[in-house]
Amino acid sequence: MTEIIRADWGEWDWETITESFYPVMAEIQDIHHHRMAGTEWTPWAERGDVTALIDECRGILEKLEKPIKEARAAIANIERTARLRAIRRERAGA
Repeated sequence: MTEIIRADWGEWDWETITESFYPVMAEIQDIHHHRMAGTEWTPWAERGDVTALIDECRGILEKLEKPIKEARAAIANIERTARLRAIRRERAGA
């Protein structure tokens, strides 16, 4: 497999990756702000109410699902483009 080197990355790849990942980090920051006390998660569900706790966990995971999926797709697209550049570079040098 062709190795991707620094020169294979596009001029705007850094910005595209950070912009695609920003929604993930923003959601995590929001969850942290509203649901953490110091370094501990503080669920809103009443202690002992496992059903409510599971619902809360699912809600948090759902909030993260879309931005993570979109970030993965953006990163895969950028890597695909860089790999094509690497293959072209390798063929040109051969």
